[in-house]
Order: sequence, then C-alpha cells, then structure tokens
Amino acid sequence: MNDKKNTISTFIKTNMKYINASSEEEQKMLLYAVFSEIILSKKIFNHNSEIKSFLSRIDIELKPYVFSSRTQIISRIIRVIQNSENDFRKECFIAIKNIVEVTQMEEDQKNKKDTKPKERKNSVDDIIELFGRK
Repeated sequence: MNDKKNTISTFIKTNMKYINASSEEEQKMLLYAVFSEIILSKKIFNHNSEIKSFLSRIDIELKPYVFSSRTQIISRIIRVIQNSENDFRKECFIAIKNIVEVTQMEEDQKNKKDTKPKERKNSVDDIIELFGRK
C-alpha cells in the first residue's frame, strides 16, 4: 500500500508544476481524481472523522450525515470543486500534498520503529544461551 501513497505523492508533485498553466477543466479533473483516491484510502484516512477535520482545514463544510459514507463525501467534494474558483483549487492541491507527505513520513517512521533491533533479552534467550541449540 505504500506504493499507492508514493504514486499519489508523485502524481501531486508532478502536477503542482502545471497547476498555474493548466486550464480550469484540467485542474478540476486532477482534483476529482486525487480527492477520490485519498478519500477512499483507509491508509490515509482510517476513520471518516479524520476526513471531516481535513476538509475543515480547506474550508469545505458538509452536513454531518454525509460523513457516514465515503462515496457521499466524494460526491459532495466534486460538487464543491465543480463550482470553485482558481484560488480554492490551488489551496486544495497544497492541502492534499501536505496530508500525503505527512502520512508518508508517519509510515516511514513506523517502518523504522519496526526494524529496530531487540535491545534486551528475554527468558527464552537466556535458556537457549545456557543450553544451546541442537
């Protein structure tokens, strides 16, 4: 799943260069795709309440019942993007880029902690050391 986050991150980074040069329709299509992928991802947003806090940071307010379904969230976000201005779309790209980078850093830190060597011995290690393996 880490590959998917890297793909999203790479996709966003490459398209951030073209956000000013691309047309309004291209910007909207990019946002539709990226929002759909991120909202549906359980790796980025484990709970729907996390989606709510993310959307509030970019000034997207939805009714509480919408947060019961990720597909409803996506449909409402698409409607907001469809009627949005250029500045709002840029803000969305930046917010998405930040959330993907933070999630990727957290995943990297988690992987580093998992590979940390064992520091202390347990009783089984003592017994094996004492009697050896046959």
